Amino acid sequence: MLQQKRVMPKVFYHINTKNVSFIKCARQLQIMGVKNHKFHLVLFDPDLLNIDPWNIDPNDLLSQAKVLEECKKNFWYFIREVVRVMSPGGDPVPYELHRGNLTMNYCLTRNLSVYIELPRQNYKSISACAWYLWLYLFGTVNSQMLFATKDKTFAKENLERVKKLLDSLPHYFKYKIYSEVSGKELKEKSSVETMENYYNHNKIVTIASATSETKADQLGRGSTQPLQWYDEYAFINHNEIIYNSAAPAFSQASRSARANKSPYGMLMTSTPGSMKETKGAAAFKLIQQSPKWNNILFDMNSQEIEQYIEKNGETNFIYIRFMYNEIGRDEAWFKEQCRNLKYNWEAIKREVLLQWNSTSDECPFSYEELDMIESFVKQPIRQLKLSKYYSVDIYEEVNIAEPQIIGVDVSGGYRRDNSAFVAINSKTTKVQAVFKNPKIGPTELSKLLLEYVTTYSPNAVIVIERNSYGEGVIGNLRNSSIYNNLYYTINNNDPTREKTKDGWSMQTSSITKDYGIYTTKEVRERMHDLLRDRVIDHPDKFISPIILDEMKGLIWDTKHNRIDHSSNTHDDTIMAYLMAMYMYYYSGTNILNFGIARRDIPRFGDEYGIESVEDITSQVIDPIMRVEQDEYMKTLFGTPRKTVMDYVRETEDQKAYELAVMDSGKNVDNGYILQTNAMKINNAINAAMLSPLDINPGMAQTMGGNYIVDMEPDNLANIFMGNMDTF
Repeated sequence: MLQQKRVMPKVFYHINTKNVSFIKCARQLQIMGVKNHKFHLVLFDPDLLNIDPWNIDPNDLLSQAKVLEECKKNFWYFIREVVRVMSPGGDPVPYELHRGNLTMNYCLTRNLSVYIELPRQNYKSISACAWYLWLYLFGTVNSQMLFATKDKTFAKENLERVKKLLDSLPHYFKYKIYSEVSGKELKEKSSVETMENYYNHNKIVTIASATSETKADQLGRGSTQPLQWYDEYAFINHNEIIYNSAAPAFSQASRSARANKSPYGMLMTSTPGSMKETKGAAAFKLIQQSPKWNNILFDMNSQEIEQYIEKNGETNFIYIRFMYNEIGRDEAWFKEQCRNLKYNWEAIKREVLLQWNSTSDECPFSYEELDMIESFVKQPIRQLKLSKYYSVDIYEEVNIAEPQIIGVDVSGGYRRDNSAFVAINSKTTKVQAVFKNPKIGPTELSKLLLEYVTTYSPNAVIVIERNSYGEGVIGNLRNSSIYNNLYYTINNNDPTREKTKDGWSMQTSSITKDYGIYTTKEVRERMHDLLRDRVIDHPDKFISPIILDEMKGLIWDTKHNRIDHSSNTHDDTIMAYLMAMYMYYYSGTNILNFGIARRDIPRFGDEYGIESVEDITSQVIDPIMRVEQDEYMKTLFGTPRKTVMDYVRETEDQKAYELAVMDSGKNVDNGYILQTNAMKINNAINAAMLSPLDINPGMAQTMGGNYIVDMEPDNLANIFMGNMDTF
């Protein structure tokens, strides 16, 4: 029997669109190495390449029909060319795309559940409303969408946003339905809490948070919709009860929608809450358990994405978080937001800097100390992809002349704890790389460390906690090509040590090498003393937001008289960090065996030429406080006085200049060149010049700069959604 060959549909990339924000995003993704960087420019009907949906002759019914048909199967065209957003005091403006809402929309169109945090005034809610409006009009049939938020007022506001977006569409989007019996026009069912589409029988309903645990449970059990949006989830009372009660019904509704080739998924949008509140702690826990967004997902198919989620988290949510400078906002924008919020410190940290108020009253560190560390925290400059499904956050590129010390904390991969490793620069002791995962087991972690060291940091020394799981990793790496990178101490003729080549110790003649560090009570006490010293004297060395989040969750365990993590938090990256620091300070002359020369590390402030850093927490360190200080000093003296951070910034600017000189061919050093190139890449991403997009030479050029290509079915799934029968 002959099988008919499947013919793939042809699609175009609309690279001459007037919505430049979409071109800019494509350029950004391209610079970042994403192969699938133009998906949001897709166009199916080439007749629409030069047609403005907002400038069609009222009598041109064919063009109107083509626009409607394109919108039906192409969400990206709908928001790119059709949607208009209300502008206070002005005319509606085109939809603005940035990396944040692009990533959110990409996940939603792939039927992925999302938890997203974006700074205020960056279209988080309006982007969600545009998505649900498309679903309401085109994306599905006979379906329901749930809008849940912290109170009725917010729920009504979100529904009103959807209605305003609907009202602002071109006139030919306003359909009319007539009764088959009376012939009279049927008015759309709409109220302040619901809206229903007569044409395709889609419906949006709203709910607010419950006033009691019992009502929360009832509310959750009644949430049977395959499409659910929880806005400001971290502020919804009894949110965890609602979610846990709704999960079984949502799962069943999702399976039904998937069988019918219809869209499904749960969206949670929120600003950071407070860990001191039950609802905030529940949201923070959900975030910590969820796999983090990674750009490698743009180039994965559905099966690979499922594997990524399975290997990197304990929930089906993708956690997305973008800081203001990652979505095209500059310092002028930041200062404006500070003024708009009247320099309210807590509000700015939450609404603009996306900082969780997660410090427990039992935390061994003060608010001032943690704020000092937070002022130096930065986002990774890139993510190093390893073993296809994992990635390491890189904060500073490795310099082969300065071997990394990699501290490793190993768990069993059974979701109770995370396996983690932290790499520090052996010259400066600054954190350079962080990896953390709740699912990876000892064998896979061993492979990951092997790949990291052999391909990225060949001179690194690996310091592993010698617990039950750590012994397995040590044994694996002892039989690998990087066994010389393993940290060890020497014990002369110690009969109590197990003398095995495959385990954590090995005897040669009268020398026994003990691999890794066994965390006895004495070792733990030294580590905690180290942590305290680092917080006071080196707050600029932690850098990673992952480590900072864990530090905020630490408590003083009065029962065991020691520092520990709370029931809702972890300390895995802290322990990995302390493994590295312990080796640096307590390995004695043994450190020389690994090509590392221990030196006195200047305290914060000393290295920047500041004579005194006494009472440093009173200085203007945080960018918000810096803005407030600058504004105040300007009113008194016209120009602000120099702060500690001004000296820091000048030093870093000088360093950047020196790196540029080195990069030009003078006194070239490979490690510095790596840093310079990374700096260039980061600047290029932020600038994202609107230069022409690279097009595969094999594509056929057509129609004035637009290109026609074949796309794989899985890549088209995010476009067709409920119209999968197109295939």
